Amino acid sequence: TYRVEKPGVGDSEGGPGTAVDFERELDGYRAGMKALLARDDVDPQRIFVFGHSMGGVWGAILADEFPVRGLAVYGTAYRGWY
Repeated sequence: TYRVEKPGVGDSEGGPGTAVDFERELDGYRAGMKALLARDDVDPQRIFVFGHSMGGVWGAILADEFPVRGLAVYGTAYRGWY
């Protein structure tokens, strides 16, 4: 597994997390995916993305931008909040 956290949260850098907007957070997940794909010990044909809560939104965007084998989401949004 390869976990990527929101910038400024947990062990990540780039905070504080409350000041990170949607695009900046998405850029952090894009960087994580690029780092994962650059690893020699990762088969790019076997990557699955899991997104929980808002991670389901970002996971779907990443699955559209990067070649992944599958996407699983849980407890995420299915329509706009407004």
